[in-house]
Order: sequence, then C-alpha cells, then structure tokens
Amino acid sequence: MHTKEKVKIIVLLFMLFSAIAFSCKSYYKIFTSNNYSIDMDEYLSYALAGTTQLILSNNSEHIKILSCYPEKDKIILVLEGNIPINVHSEDIESLFYIVDDYNNKARLQITGIFCDETLKPPQYQWIISCEAQVKGRPTKFNLNYKNYKIPIILTNIKSNSKHRNAFNISESGNVKVAAITRYVDTLLEVTLISDIRSNIASIDCFKKDIVLSDKNGNIYYALDRNTYNVNTFYFDAKLSDELELDISSINVSYNDAENSHTSIMLKGNWHMLLR
Repeated sequence: MHTKEKVKIIVLLFMLFSAIAFSCKSYYKIFTSNNYSIDMDEYLSYALAGTTQLILSNNSEHIKILSCYPEKDKIILVLEGNIPINVHSEDIESLFYIVDDYNNKARLQITGIFCDETLKPPQYQWIISCEAQVKGRPTKFNLNYKNYKIPIILTNIKSNSKHRNAFNISESGNVKVAAITRYVDTLLEVTLISDIRSNIASIDCFKKDIVLSDKNGNIYYALDRNTYNVNTFYFDAKLSDELELDISSINVSYNDAENSHTSIMLKGNWHMLLR
C-alpha cells in the first residue's frame, strides 16, 4: 500500500470516529434535556418500577421507597423504614428532601404517618406517605436523608397515574390504613395500622374480612396463629407474586372532643398492592 493511500485511510477513519463521537455527544444532550420536556399525559404514566432501599451501616436499619410517581407538579412517595424517628415531631419533614440532576431541591410534605410505637425491633417499623413540589418533570432524582442518597429512577409503566396505587396504603371512607410486611420464618407477616395524625384512636381488623390474592389469581386467607397484635396476620404467600390485599370492614375507634372513644364498624373497600 502506498504512503498516500495510507494517509487517506487514516484521514477517513479520523473523520468517521469524529462523526460518531459528535453524534453520541449530541444524543446525550438531547436525552438530558428530554428529562424536562416529557408530555404531561406521558409523564403521568411514569413510576418507580420496583423498590429501592438504603441499608444503613449497622445493617439492621433501613429506609425503603415503596412507591413513587408524579401527580401534575408533585412527586408522590411512600416510604417505609425502621430508623428511630419521633413520629409526632413537627420537624420530621426536615429529615428528608429530594434533589434532581440540576440540584433543584424540594422538601417533603407529609400526608400520613403510620406507626405502632409500642413495638420494638425487629417489629418496629413505620410508613410515611408524602409529596414534594418539583420543577419540571424529572425522571431521575435522589431522596436525601442526612448524608445518604437514595437514587430514584422513574420509568414509563404505560398506565396513567390515576390507575396506580400507593403501595401498602389504602383509603376508604376517610380512613387510611397501611400494611407493614416482613417475613417470619417462611410466612408473610402483615400488620395493619392507621394514620397516627388522624382522629382515630385505634383500628381492629378481623381475619374473616381480609383476603390476599396474587397475580395468578390464587387466594390466601390468614392462618390461625397466636400473634402479639390483634391487627397482625400471617399468610403462606410471597411478595414476589405481586400480592393484593382487600379489607371489607374495619372497627374504628375515634377520639372525640371529650377524649373518649367512639367505636364504629365501617364497611368499605380498602384495597392495596403489597411490597
């Protein structure tokens, strides 16, 4: 091969790789800006596809994001964890905030706190439902807690947000109920609790009114087992089978103005997906 031909080949290769590099760089820019130019109808079909979790250094405490999705100019989140927090403190909202790729920050506004404070580890857990006012339509951001960052990536699940479910939480007749799940031996333990910031003093759920089903249509009923909590139930089921919990009635005790309790048996349809 002549020297001139070699030079031509080298020049052609250089031009080719330069074009590829330029093309990749341009595509990256388009992809980044697209994070904020998603059509609103399309954006409302985005959600967290699974769960994401932060395990703290002692390996016994965690914060888990059960669900996350946009509603207009807000991001809706459901958090579950067992780090010790004062669920009655007004400063609890300052514990968490979200930050997107452009360093836009948003504080969380809590819409519900579910916790049985009488429980000790490993039973002690809480669930917090919250929302954050956000700029643009971000699909990637972090949930920050102290010096920790929990990455969140929303993907298009092809379902409008009004058909989605805040995992492990349901509301019927102005009564919010949350389900805390964990495994005990080979059984799935489900503990039902109410919003501690409401005027509800306590709830009582009954085995006959609770049904669990999975993605294959299998039905599970609560097993006969002695429990430490009247609202704790055990099922021979796995969360990986996309479980749905239905509660048909709940006995609710309200705090009235004189700090006495009024109990009412409510019929409803508390339906929730479990993680």
